[in-house]
Amino acid sequence: MDPDPGVNGVSRIVVEEVRLGKPQFADQPQVAQQVFNLRHWNWYNLDFTGLSEIESMIYPKMSFDSGLRVSMTATVMTSQARAVCTKWEFRFDRQLCPVSTHVVHGVRNTNSYQTTTQHLFPITVSGICTGLPAGNLVLSIHTSSCGGSPVDAVTGWQTSFFVSAEEVVLP
Repeated sequence: MDPDPGVNGVSRIVVEEVRLGKPQFADQPQVAQQVFNLRHWNWYNLDFTGLSEIESMIYPKMSFDSGLRVSMTATVMTSQARAVCTKWEFRFDRQLCPVSTHVVHGVRNTNSYQTTTQHLFPITVSGICTGLPAGNLVLSIHTSSCGGSPVDAVTGWQTSFFVSAEEVVLP
C-alpha cells in the first residue's frame, strides 16, 4: 500500500455503529471501543482572554456505567513574562472528574528569555472521565494558572474552538 496516496488517493475509515452501548454489527470483529451519543460544538471567531470558564454546554449522558470521552481543539497563547504555566481543563457539572486519576486537562508551559511571548499554538486536550451519573451534565472548559505567576491566557484568537463528547462503553 502506498503510504502517500496523493491528492487523488482514496482513504477508507471503518465506522462501527453503536446504539445505547449495544453493537449493531455484532457478527463483525470489534476494532475499537464502542461509542455512542456523540455531540459536537464549535464556536467560530472565539476570542477569550482570562482565567475562568471559556464555554459551557449541556451534554445528555445516557448511561450511568459509561465513560465520557471529551476533546477540545483550539488556538491558544500566553502573553506574559517567562516561566508561565497555563492549564485548560474540562469540568463536569462545574467540578473536576470525580475519579481523581481521570482528570482531563492540558498544560502549556512558556519558558522564554524574552520579556513577553506572544506566539499562537494549537492545543488539543482529550481524555475519558469515569464515575459520572446519567442525565444532563454541564460540560465546561476552564483556564487556570498552574505555575504561581499571573497569566494572561488567550483561547481562540479569532479562530474556531471545537469541543466533542461521546460516551464509551468501558470493559
